[in-house]
Amino acid sequence: MKKVCVISPAAFPLIADISDRGVSGGAEIQLVTLGFLFLEKGFSVSFIVNESKPPMVEDIKGVRVFKSQLKHFGMSNLHLPFDILRFMRNLVKVDADVYLIKLPRHMLLPLGLYSKIFRKKIIFIGQVDADADKSKLKKTDSRVASLMYNLGLKFIDAIAAQTDAQKKGFLQSFSGDVRVIRNILTMDVNPDSEKEDYVLWVGNSGVHKQPELFLELAKVLPDIKFKMIMSPSAQRPDDAFIRRKLDEVPNLEFIGPVPFSQMPEYFSKASLLVSTSYSEGFPNIFLQAWQFRTPTVSLNIDPDDVIQRFNLGLLSGSFEKLVEDVAMLHSDDSQRMEMGDNALQYTQQHHAKEVVIRQYLELFESLR
Repeated sequence: MKKVCVISPAAFPLIADISDRGVSGGAEIQLVTLGFLFLEKGFSVSFIVNESKPPMVEDIKGVRVFKSQLKHFGMSNLHLPFDILRFMRNLVKVDADVYLIKLPRHMLLPLGLYSKIFRKKIIFIGQVDADADKSKLKKTDSRVASLMYNLGLKFIDAIAAQTDAQKKGFLQSFSGDVRVIRNILTMDVNPDSEKEDYVLWVGNSGVHKQPELFLELAKVLPDIKFKMIMSPSAQRPDDAFIRRKLDEVPNLEFIGPVPFSQMPEYFSKASLLVSTSYSEGFPNIFLQAWQFRTPTVSLNIDPDDVIQRFNLGLLSGSFEKLVEDVAMLHSDDSQRMEMGDNALQYTQQHHAKEVVIRQYLELFESLR
């Protein structure tokens, strides 16, 4: 099993280092990091991406990139049958031994049918908690997408869950191999980076991220500096809903989207990271902050209770408590430093590249 294919439609700008083609999200960053680590381990690695600009097959930095235009993304589902045909043609061209996919969930069905015909292996990697919870899935996916995903799960060989909670949910509907393989660190750390006095928010404009609450937080804490990095989402491609309120929050610097290669500068210098999301899996921004000894104050999200169990920050639970927690930690240098040291130690023990890649190699071996 030496040929690996990673399916990640939005990953092309990240693979090709094209900073002006949009900002890649956590799923893409995770999968591209894994793909290039497999390459380092001696695997032949391919990616299938959503791209229409020729050439339709490119060799980039040692990996092969197959372009499969998915017109139904953001458009009519009438394109879906033709997109599936193009997608399956690329699967045949790639001819990998094992295929890894996080998103889009609904493409598990054509991928699964292909795998059964050609006797290939599929690993589905959990992204958000809705992947493992049918009640949440109904709120996020259309009936067609949900049906395709649930049918596709019947064809896969293994699931890599992000958390123990996801594993428990997957086991309720999937009888195969489900194991926890945690998200991988995606940034190189500069141990000499110096902190600056600002609170950071990073995410996309999706409703579940609740970016508006970060502005409200900055309003009620006018003596603290805040910085906000927000990329557009398909749900809300226009950031005007944030920009039109900036005059009311002079202590907040709205930066907008930032290429991934420039993100370490912001994570390394932030004194705190704030999360206002109400729904996530294991947020990559948590790991990216913790790599740089930046504690997290989270409104709602604490995957597997790691923030509380390992003392990596604070879980607030309400907006009023979020205000209180941010103000307290911002003024307590000693506690922030202790939490930051804990955060770095936690990431090295549970999310380091060698730790995670070893777990994937063990999973590959079990699929032989």
